[in-house]
Amino acid sequence: MTIVISILSPFIAVILTHYFTISRMKKNDLSALKITAYTDFIQSVTKLASLRRIGNTQNDLEDLALLNDAKNRIIVCGDIPVIKELSNFWEQGATLELESGLQAYRRLTQAMRTSVGYRKFDIFKTDIDVSNLLFNIEPSRASFRAETAINTTANKAISADAKKPRG
Repeated sequence: MTIVISILSPFIAVILTHYFTISRMKKNDLSALKITAYTDFIQSVTKLASLRRIGNTQNDLEDLALLNDAKNRIIVCGDIPVIKELSNFWEQGATLELESGLQAYRRLTQAMRTSVGYRKFDIFKTDIDVSNLLFNIEPSRASFRAETAINTTANKAISADAKKPRG
């Protein structure tokens, strides 16, 4: 009996190792597909939102195609909570124009974070202003518009000082 176990042990070990390796590779491949689909979707949504906020209301067919492609890949390889939140976001118009769409997008991004391994609601339990990070299109202090506004205000102040009578 000991001889049979000694002979079979290496074969069983090889079979189990092969099984677990294949299983892990499939899981890693699926994870990579999910992350790519999630990032492509987020990129498409934010691009369309940025265009809307600067006044461009034309739907570019290529942008919509990329958005729908990423959406379909999420449906194929995403986790069920992500697909549910995606459906909710889609029902809200899939834009970041209304409060309902903003809230749906926030829930979708959290579901995506949870799907790739982060704890549920982890980032929302910190002192980070997640909504500000998600929904402001440009940074307030480093933006071209903010710099232009500061320069304009400074130039007005200098002009006003120059026009004051001295005496």
